[in-house]
Amino acid sequence: MNGWLDEMRESEEQRITNDPAKDEKEGEEIEDAVWVEKTGECLAVHFKCPCSKGYQILLSRGKCYYKLM
Repeated sequence: MNGWLDEMRESEEQRITNDPAKDEKEGEEIEDAVWVEKTGECLAVHFKCPCSKGYQILLSRGKCYYKLM
């Protein structure tokens, strides 16, 4: 696992050192890909895929539910 983590860090460092203007268009609004909301006793984690589909994970009292959006 440490090897995978080191590889991910190196990849992220390379991405950061690249010119950020190439990665993002100027003036383009960026939308969150992950957000969390609490509803009562539950915790809902929403993930948005770049293909504009998404999914949701609901955590409730030790149980985990998965939902495609």
